[in-house]
Amino acid sequence: MWTCCSHLFAGWSAFSLYLLVCHSLLHNYRDGVFIRPAANVEEKLTRAANFYISDFATNKKDLQEVVDIITKHKYDKGGLLSTDKVHDAMLFFAHHKVPKSRMILIITKLSYLYPVTKVDAESLLLLLNNVNYVSQTEEDLTTNVKALEHCFFKARSTPSSLVKLLNEALPIAIENEIDFVLFTNTILTYLARGYAQTSIIEHLSRKFTKKIP
Repeated sequence: MWTCCSHLFAGWSAFSLYLLVCHSLLHNYRDGVFIRPAANVEEKLTRAANFYISDFATNKKDLQEVVDIITKHKYDKGGLLSTDKVHDAMLFFAHHKVPKSRMILIITKLSYLYPVTKVDAESLLLLLNNVNYVSQTEEDLTTNVKALEHCFFKARSTPSSLVKLLNEALPIAIENEIDFVLFTNTILTYLARGYAQTSIIEHLSRKFTKKIP
């Protein structure tokens, strides 16, 4: 059986395998493996602390700080993400070992994108995780989340279709180390020309995939 699996995954890149795992984790997220509907915020915090970056006590302290900062920012600036969804996002990104400062930035952006776009939180979590993955530095991440917000205002597409397109297209940018702003500007151009989503993915792959000598 393992031999069959080896043939099945032969030729897959490391990032392709990452996406397969991430997709599985997202389904687990939806099905309640990581976040059960009955779980309260304290339970989510405890579970996240069990598998985050450092020891349990340090993890719990750091993750509680993330929640506190997001919550304060929500009240100060008017973000509309519920307390439960803040904890859900914290748990999701803790599982992906996203550093604290990056997590704060990403969940803060989620708190605005979620009510504005009306896209389901799970798809936005995956999108923001991809944006984090394509960002080499925290400065890049700051630039890229701003560019992402810009996409929703400029794209000739519904928010849900744009999120789906970005989640399907971003592996090309990540695998080939393409600048996020350049990549999304190219997507906006294709959308403005009326290209279908499948055609856009094909064009992006031809344009940005590195040629192996």
